Amino acid sequence: MRLSLISLAALAVACGNPDKFADDTDAVCGGNPPTFTTVDFADLGTATIGGSDKRVMQISVEATDPDGDLTSYKARIWHDTLPDGKLGDEPDSSVPATISDVACGVDSATVGAVLPLGGNIPMGTQVEFGIVVEDALGHASNGGEPVIAVWETPAE
Repeated sequence: MRLSLISLAALAVACGNPDKFADDTDAVCGGNPPTFTTVDFADLGTATIGGSDKRVMQISVEATDPDGDLTSYKARIWHDTLPDGKLGDEPDSSVPATISDVACGVDSATVGAVLPLGGNIPMGTQVEFGIVVEDALGHASNGGEPVIAVWETPAE
């Protein structure tokens, strides 16, 4: 089931042509995928989503990409209520965002999403999350395999 979410950056469509950037150049930054070492979580309290108040959480990583093509990214996020090191085949959320229109101009960024708690992500339990970051040219972190971390969601 898909989750409603809010991007950490303004939502935007990633470049349609993987060899072109938003400033319409044919720049090629390089073949390096983004990297990150830790997954961070935060209880953000209550936010209004779709006209009603919801308890929300943030999942984020500090991504780096030495060739600078984090100008736009897609964060693919999984969650699982059985913390066993295994996630489904398809992500529960996919968050595209654009940070800059300058090709090869962003070599680090906070990447992630704000997700509603309750419903699909239960309150007061351990939940396993996975995240993959794709850069503007489609290079995926960790070989496309999600980095998995477990978080104890806040009690109601």
